[in-house]
Amino acid sequence: MLKPSMKLVLFLIFVPVLSAPSWAMELDDAQICRAGISTVMDKKVEDVVIKRQQKSVIYLKFPIEENERTSELKCLVRGEQVIWATVTGRWRDSDLDSYVHYAVEDGILTVKERHKNGSIFTKKFDVDKLIKFQK
Repeated sequence: MLKPSMKLVLFLIFVPVLSAPSWAMELDDAQICRAGISTVMDKKVEDVVIKRQQKSVIYLKFPIEENERTSELKCLVRGEQVIWATVTGRWRDSDLDSYVHYAVEDGILTVKERHKNGSIFTKKFDVDKLIKFQK
């Protein structure tokens, strides 16, 4: 039988885990990359598909409406930054490239692309919908 003080300790340890939002443990780099590429390429996130993952690099594809073909990119998440490249091209992480970063708050994933001219393009994603769609 546990003492009352032990019950309180166990309660404080397990309740936060049990009451965590459903997305808290499921949002991964692949989903962040989907949202990041959706933002950078101004595509619907539903159109950005994860092809495969090799270590920390996620390969994605999305349709190009003009010629009914698809484009393929690779992406990785480094801290709060989303870095992307064409499959055979260079990573967009130099000082001359736009800076793409993300934040998650209250179940919303916000991706911002900040350009050198000061303009910022922002997209917001419901994390639950983002996770459910890809599964």
